[in-house]
Amino acid sequence: MLGIICSVFIAALTVFGNLGTFGATPKGTEPLVCVTVHSTMTEISDFRPGYLYLLVQNKSDSTLFVDSITVAEYPSFLKIRPAYNDATFLSRSDTVLRYPGMTSIPVGSSNIYGIFVETHDQVVPGKHLLMFNVHFRGNLTERQFNGNVPVFYEIKSSAYGESQIMGALQNAVAFLLLPGFIGIIVVGMGFFFCFPEFYKEKFPEWLKGDKFLDPRFWVVAIMVSLLFAWLIYPFLTQFTPYGKRSYLWGYGFIDILLMWTFSAFTGAIFVIFLWLTTCLLTFGQTLIRESRYRHREYRADDSPEMILEKISRAESGKIAWFEILVTTSTKEKGFLIEKDRAGSSELWIIPPIEVIWQPSADQIPDKFNTWINNRMTSLHDIMTLIRDGRDAASEGKGLLGMKWKQTNGFIKKPCRLEKAKISSRENPESPFYSIISE
Repeated sequence: MLGIICSVFIAALTVFGNLGTFGATPKGTEPLVCVTVHSTMTEISDFRPGYLYLLVQNKSDSTLFVDSITVAEYPSFLKIRPAYNDATFLSRSDTVLRYPGMTSIPVGSSNIYGIFVETHDQVVPGKHLLMFNVHFRGNLTERQFNGNVPVFYEIKSSAYGESQIMGALQNAVAFLLLPGFIGIIVVGMGFFFCFPEFYKEKFPEWLKGDKFLDPRFWVVAIMVSLLFAWLIYPFLTQFTPYGKRSYLWGYGFIDILLMWTFSAFTGAIFVIFLWLTTCLLTFGQTLIRESRYRHREYRADDSPEMILEKISRAESGKIAWFEILVTTSTKEKGFLIEKDRAGSSELWIIPPIEVIWQPSADQIPDKFNTWINNRMTSLHDIMTLIRDGRDAASEGKGLLGMKWKQTNGFIKKPCRLEKAKISSRENPESPFYSIISE
């Protein structure tokens, strides 16, 4: 890329450039010095340094002496030095590029001065201007002249790997929003792989699958990204070998790597936190239920759900199909809910159970109907589904209630049956009847 050409001219009664005063000048316009910048480097990034070349041409009629070349302006994230071994980088207090043997340029000749440019590990993406100042002196018609020529070069900077990464996500996210985007995706994956089916169903619909165009997704992503840039990233990076960092003023490949890692890490920590919270809540609910049903004695006025909880606690792994007993006196039937132990004279039996679902319920009732028709389904699974239905009732898609079904030929409420009054026994059946409320 050819830099902007800046030349010093001598014209009648006019001097262009910062020339010292000297005698009469020839008529016409003739350049004394021409300085151009050449480079194939149009973009610079961390891990990708480059070279610039200043071409200084002597177009005067005498030998030209280049006293110094200074870098008048350059971005703070750049490091600049002459392009030869053992050269030292410039500082803000010393901006002179020093070259061995740079003293003179014969008439009609030119010199090339190489400049090595690299970045610190954090850059400010965008276009930036480099400004060089070439100071020179010489003789013209036996009079001395001196001056300087400024020359400019525009360069674009970016973080290494940014274009490749952002190119893959160009239809989804901008760099500043990347932490929130990654974090939410990780949380969604964590819900899918780590949480029970019921909690997956409760996961917000706008966070499932390809919902990136949903405004609610981006409201959360933006909030997380801003919080990440302001607090989380500076806090986490202080524990790395690179020290405390912020990508708000500039960033590099290391920042992209750390930001990606910490975003996924933060999302994973959030999933673990939710999982532990869910486990603690479930454990607490279990303790409450066990405390509630710690006395397993059945009562005639127990509700269907209370009876089922007591059965489930009494016999872990019990199948949800119960043996049917027929009474001698009334010929009524009942479902046997306890083991027929030797030495016991009475057994508890219950009538059929009517499970009523809300009109808008669909998924849970469908699953419930499938399970109660499978004689291998455990009562524990049935109770888990009933509890899920209780939780979904607030959304209008769950359980409306349970009651003892009043059916001809069956007892009307739980009762004890003396073994001596058992007329016959029938094969196990499901005691559940599932209906949708109108």
